[in-house]
Amino acid sequence: MFRNWEEKWMHRRELIASRIQMIEAQLKELGESDLPMPQFTIFDAPGE
Repeated sequence: MFRNWEEKWMHRRELIASRIQMIEAQLKELGESDLPMPQFTIFDAPGE
C-alpha cells in the first residue's frame, strides 16, 4: 500500500518538475522578446 502511494507521489513530483521547467522556458522566451515581463517579476527588482 505504501509503495503504491510512493510511486504515485514520485510520478506527481516528476509531472510538477517538468511543468515548472516548461514555465521557466516560456518565461525565458518572454524575457528575450520585446513583451513586458509578467507582473510578479517586479518583486525581484531591488529598490522597487
